[in-house]
Amino acid sequence: MSIATQSLVKILKKTVDLLNQTEDYQWGHMGSCNCGHLAQAITGKTHAEIHNMAIMSDGGDWSEKAKNYCHQSGLPVDKIIEKMLSVGLSIDDIRHVEYLSHPKILKRLSGSTFRHRRNSKVDVVLYFKAWVEELENKRSTLSEWDAKVYVEKEVVIYDSVPETEFA
Repeated sequence: MSIATQSLVKILKKTVDLLNQTEDYQWGHMGSCNCGHLAQAITGKTHAEIHNMAIMSDGGDWSEKAKNYCHQSGLPVDKIIEKMLSVGLSIDDIRHVEYLSHPKILKRLSGSTFRHRRNSKVDVVLYFKAWVEELENKRSTLSEWDAKVYVEKEVVIYDSVPETEFA
């Protein structure tokens, strides 16, 4: 599951706000679907821009695009996914958002009005709100030290090993 950072919680809440403020929701539209709205909240791009960037690569939905993600491809959709990953999402998170399928979030939704209906903006909003609750709960259970390490953790990726490391 995603890294429970405050910035990710804010982005998920912003996604809920975007969904609540628009009639523009379509499961089958790359810029107006579950992941499309999340991408809008992260990148600040419009649904049309997200859609156009996503369809420039091989076919498939967001789940397929996440599965095929390559940070070196230069594809516009991979740049979007890279931004999604940079805020604490994982590839699995993106795939789960596409189908509203993360087991922990679904468990949190049991007993609610969530019905997992395709093309239901109401269900998408409920899913994102439950995700926020899950992350906030995760954050509240971390010790102060764990939370500091968790938030300050940084990953450095080298294309090659710097020569000075072994000189």
